Amino acid sequence: MSILKEKRYALKILILIVVLGSFIRIFKLTSLPLPPNGDELAYAYYGWSLANYGTDEYGNRFPVYFSSIGDYKYPTLSYLNIIPASIFGLSDITVRFWPAISGVVLIVLTYILSILLFGSLKAALLSAFFIAVAPWSITLSRTGHEVLVGNVLSMSAIILLLLASKFKESKENQRKINKTIFFSLILFSISLFTYGSQRVFIPAVMAGFAFFAIFTNSRIKNIKKQIIFAFIFLSVFTFISLIPWQARGRASGVVWKGPAQEEIDKNIFYDGINVIHTPLLLTRIYHNKITQGLLETSVRYVNHFNPNFLFFSGDTSPETTQDLGIVLHVELVFFIFGILGIWKLKENGFKNIAYMILLAGPTAAAITKGGPHLLRGSNMFPIIALFSGYGLYYFLQGIKKSSWKILLIPATVLVVLLDSSFALHQIFIHKPVREPWASDQGKKELISEVLARKDNYKAVAMKEDPYIFFLFYGKISPNDFLKDSEISKESQSSQWERVKKLSNINFGMPFDCPRGGKLNVLYVCKGSEVPQNAKVLKLIKFADGVPAYTLIEFFPISEIQTRKETLPDGMLKYMVERETKFADGIIPDDYPNLW
Repeated sequence: MSILKEKRYALKILILIVVLGSFIRIFKLTSLPLPPNGDELAYAYYGWSLANYGTDEYGNRFPVYFSSIGDYKYPTLSYLNIIPASIFGLSDITVRFWPAISGVVLIVLTYILSILLFGSLKAALLSAFFIAVAPWSITLSRTGHEVLVGNVLSMSAIILLLLASKFKESKENQRKINKTIFFSLILFSISLFTYGSQRVFIPAVMAGFAFFAIFTNSRIKNIKKQIIFAFIFLSVFTFISLIPWQARGRASGVVWKGPAQEEIDKNIFYDGINVIHTPLLLTRIYHNKITQGLLETSVRYVNHFNPNFLFFSGDTSPETTQDLGIVLHVELVFFIFGILGIWKLKENGFKNIAYMILLAGPTAAAITKGGPHLLRGSNMFPIIALFSGYGLYYFLQGIKKSSWKILLIPATVLVVLLDSSFALHQIFIHKPVREPWASDQGKKELISEVLARKDNYKAVAMKEDPYIFFLFYGKISPNDFLKDSEISKESQSSQWERVKKLSNINFGMPFDCPRGGKLNVLYVCKGSEVPQNAKVLKLIKFADGVPAYTLIEFFPISEIQTRKETLPDGMLKYMVERETKFADGIIPDDYPNLW
């Protein structure tokens, strides 16, 4: 087959893979596997608010960071959402528009990057397929987070760097090189304001590029001066971007602050009480903040290559699906084959860059608290698809020479397809109904019910502070929000709970469901129990049939005999204890609590 025919054939296959990936990402996008959460709605609301009013919900005009619930969200996705918000308004499509698009674009970018690094159309197609069916990519494409947008921007910038290095040196091409690198720097710079991990990954990957440009014979050496400039520029720009305290708002809660002195003191104590006394100098060398810090950071870094995390169970975040890893199970085998196959690949000036990008991937997650993390380590996962795709290609090439190829090739294809279909089954069938209480299922219906009923009561009482749900589904403008709400000053509020009241809806009820309450107040309860003297107005269930929210109002205990309330299906029981502090179980109107 001629090279031209092979390219046309590969393009047709790529189109089929993109169509498959698009369908997987668009099918019931707004509801599966889980409905939008508060962070997702916030980004979409900011796009709508910016398009119509030029502010966030607090009236800040065209902010760089969005204070939100105190986490100071990055601006890129918010400003990008101006486009779908202008077309679809405040809808769930707006919420997940760009992540879905990004998930599809990532398939194409992975294909291009694979060709640049390894020079094989077949390996590139297999890598594109692994991205199309990757559990991490599917899940993040179907949530309104900023992660995939950042991945697309940084990968596009890397591709432009590689393309720039392919130009032959000449005065005519120098402009093309500089122009290509200029656009690469713009994409990298925007990515820095998309998701926090990019502020570690980008300097790390650029340091790798600078290393290859200076110390190796990589093709990157062709643009050594530009690479060094790009590394310095992006490092300085990253540092400058972190100067405003708002830039560190969200990260400050998760960034690792160094080893605990207690652990160091404990190790020193063990050295002191052992019968074999360690010299004081060695004790100080072994047990100090530097050695302990390096150890803990190394553990977090290496844990991102843990097979259990990557291929079998993932992390503990809501984005992980039961019995699935970050990537497909079969990629454990093909990833290893990819590492070996790429190592044996004839040097093309680029192949070692794949290893460098892979190693740079977990750097951001390594300096944060906790175990391996899907979102913070997301930059490494597209590169795993590159290795897996090349590994499958390398494996298939190897068994072509085997007398068992008639059985082995169909068996390999069947195993890959079965594992892919299992991943889709778990994401679309199991995830929506497994432990739905960890999601915001039922909240959209709850908000609709509360907004429809609130004017019939003097007050509404809720335990949570889901104000962004009310702004989004109620289509409440920033001006109306500021006029009708009670907001704590930032210095007085705890993070995540700034809004105390919206209209007559009061947030911060100290119980999942109170034993007693006031007349003419609508209470939003959580759980499966309600007070004995409560009238159940509406029961909202999770997808598995378990009660999520119950809307109730109180009546006097003395009326229980004359007003026999029957619990709706799904409610387990009435509370055993009654409200005894107040007469007839009703809190007086002039009592200061529970509205």
